[in-house]
Amino acid sequence: MNARQRYILFFLVTCLWVGSGLAQESASCPAIVSDALAVVDSLCGETGRNQACYGNFTLMVEAQEGVDNLTFDTPGDMVNVADIQSLRLTGMDEALPEWGVALMKLQANLPDTLPGQNVTMLLIGDIDLRNATAEGYSPLQAFYFSSGMGDSQCAEAPESGILIQTPKGQGQIAFRVNNVDIALGSTAFLQAAAGDALYVNLLEGQATVTAFDEAQTVLAGEMLSVPLDANLDASGPPTAPSPYAEENIKRVAGMIDSLPVTVQTNTIETAVNPPPESTHGAYPTFDASACPYEPGKVYELEANQAYTVSTWPGCWITIADAQASKAEVSIAVTVDGVPAGTFAGFGPVGHCAPADGGYNFQANFQIAPLSPGMHTIQVVHDHPGGRIYTPDGSSDAWTWVETCTIQAE
Repeated sequence: MNARQRYILFFLVTCLWVGSGLAQESASCPAIVSDALAVVDSLCGETGRNQACYGNFTLMVEAQEGVDNLTFDTPGDMVNVADIQSLRLTGMDEALPEWGVALMKLQANLPDTLPGQNVTMLLIGDIDLRNATAEGYSPLQAFYFSSGMGDSQCAEAPESGILIQTPKGQGQIAFRVNNVDIALGSTAFLQAAAGDALYVNLLEGQATVTAFDEAQTVLAGEMLSVPLDANLDASGPPTAPSPYAEENIKRVAGMIDSLPVTVQTNTIETAVNPPPESTHGAYPTFDASACPYEPGKVYELEANQAYTVSTWPGCWITIADAQASKAEVSIAVTVDGVPAGTFAGFGPVGHCAPADGGYNFQANFQIAPLSPGMHTIQVVHDHPGGRIYTPDGSSDAWTWVETCTIQAE
């Protein structure tokens, strides 16, 4: 899209916005969200690698030293992220109306041989972001930011924050955010406040968060925080993961259509509404790992009873390899095709083939009670990092599927 086409499209979208504003005394929060997303989808679709797109009013940019004539003041404007020193977005103001939104496509540590693969960052609302140059990091792979907290003004608007999505099949992508190392292979929503904490919410996949030489693994449906000092630097190690805030993440679900990879909103719904007492061991366990070896078998389970579904992903040469893989293996559980598993903790390390000479670990997921009738439980293990070892020592990325037919009575 050339500059003239972008201007015409922006003019048409603006006319729609102004027209809807004339029909009412002031723009409502839901209308502002809807119009902002329409502008981003219309004008930022051609954002290239390591570029930022001005999505919605109002954004204020500070150029890097030595960069002149940086034009970034109209929706649809695109600049190289390497030219940005800082970027300020305004929170929602229904009276003006405005709600800052920016879209970025980053290379991060993706190889040059995959030019079509990028990390997508959607900056929403009250955001103050600063580029943090770090050795070995590409532009804006390391940054500091702060966001508004608790500032959602309607059910359609998420709180201010940054929505980040890494490309599928590329393993975990490294970031340094507020001096916290984040290895992300998923979709995450970040918030931060000086003197408070950096909050990492996982919508799908998993992430490893490291600060002060301590690491925590976060799975879909979980969040953790890292304390921050007055300068937005990490001031302590990450907390243990816990279920994320239901209302906040449900509002984020409305923004995910602007991401390149679809995130199932029912995954979010299930994750934030686990059955009561979802700790592993509170319910009977069903071991799904046997299903591929017993094709055609129908497993009988009690209807209206919640279960812990267990699985034993992978086979590693050493216990250390098995333990390390917990941060790399992505596991999804569905019931009748609908995402339904809430992570309920890791179990013991056990033996696996060949000849019980390898090691694996148990992963447990909580599912809601099954209604009477036939059901299909499916567990998908995704190993993008290729840490699965064969007897000859080789390793490959692979996906393993366990499909179980259930008769609930």
